[in-house]
Amino acid sequence: MAGLSVSPLLQQQRTNFNLYACTALESNNFYLRFDAARALAMVGNPVGLDVLKEALTVGDNRQQLQAIKVSSFLPEIAALQVLSLALNGSPELRIPAIQKLGEIKGDSAQSLLLKLYSQNLPSSEFREVSFALGANGGRSAVEALSKSFVALTGSKIDKSVLSKIAVLSFSLLQLKEEHYLYLKEVLSPLLNNQSPFIVLGVASVLAKGNNEMIEIIEALLTSDPYLEFDASELLKHIKTKAAETLLGIVNKSIGIEPVEEKLFTDEQIIKMLTGNSTEDKIRAANILVELIRKGKPIDSRMIKELKQMAETGSESWSEPACHSANAARRAAFRALSELGEWDFLEGKITALNKAHTQLALFAMARLLHNEEAEFISSDILQ
Repeated sequence: MAGLSVSPLLQQQRTNFNLYACTALESNNFYLRFDAARALAMVGNPVGLDVLKEALTVGDNRQQLQAIKVSSFLPEIAALQVLSLALNGSPELRIPAIQKLGEIKGDSAQSLLLKLYSQNLPSSEFREVSFALGANGGRSAVEALSKSFVALTGSKIDKSVLSKIAVLSFSLLQLKEEHYLYLKEVLSPLLNNQSPFIVLGVASVLAKGNNEMIEIIEALLTSDPYLEFDASELLKHIKTKAAETLLGIVNKSIGIEPVEEKLFTDEQIIKMLTGNSTEDKIRAANILVELIRKGKPIDSRMIKELKQMAETGSESWSEPACHSANAARRAAFRALSELGEWDFLEGKITALNKAHTQLALFAMARLLHNEEAEFISSDILQ
């Protein structure tokens, strides 16, 4: 946000949120402290870092995964403290932590990923570390991935090698155009490889900067239709007009039809919100989130029903009978945050209902996160 002026309303909302969240951090209730810490993390504030780290050591699995999930919003040093702890924790936390590392673009995150990459990893972790390096996109990450790709092509081609080549192809496809010349220099000689699968991977990686690669892929598919399923997956990530055209042809050939978006009328959504089915209420709230994100207008009757949904549920997080009602309440808070219903959310905190406070804090954090991202984007566009 450096160098950008913030609207007075957004500044006031941010101030109020920080006050509520930091007060909740002092609570004797660990659930409330934890949700305050992750809400603060959502807006990049590391003041609750110790609580997030505590969750990784004494929290339940849900809290551990949530701590990992919000870590990527934190400053790099704080994020790496959380993720390093997760990597050294239980095995089921390693892959989520590796995935989050890929969202952190700094050199320290890249160094940690490269350290992991140099180890003899099981195939599932090799895949995730490779994807994370591609997402990180640093120069050292690019070099490590491309050199691995080249080295594998000199191995005896078996199922394991082909699987790793596929992983590296997808990983390299994530890279920005600034790396194209380097990748072209390193990978272009492999276009003469005897393995059609290797040529497909190389052509896909280089296709973002060169439409001639799409012609190479098309020729490969003509001579070897068995590659169509692999090509379909790779072409999805190229995002050029030529790739989209070929993808449509390939998908039609292998029987994949475009999925038509199911549209719901206002009356259908209101019927779901006002019915007796909790599952329908949750589904309707999730549909509304997608509509809001697409900029569709929302009927005031729906907002009224969402606010009523937000009043349901229990203070208990453990009673099985309360799980579905609490899930509906969470869905309602999420939709209300997307709608920007700040006054309603703030009212839930000042009402001193513990469960509502937890949900409202995170909903407010999401709203602030979205507003600040939108503000930055609109400022740059202007």
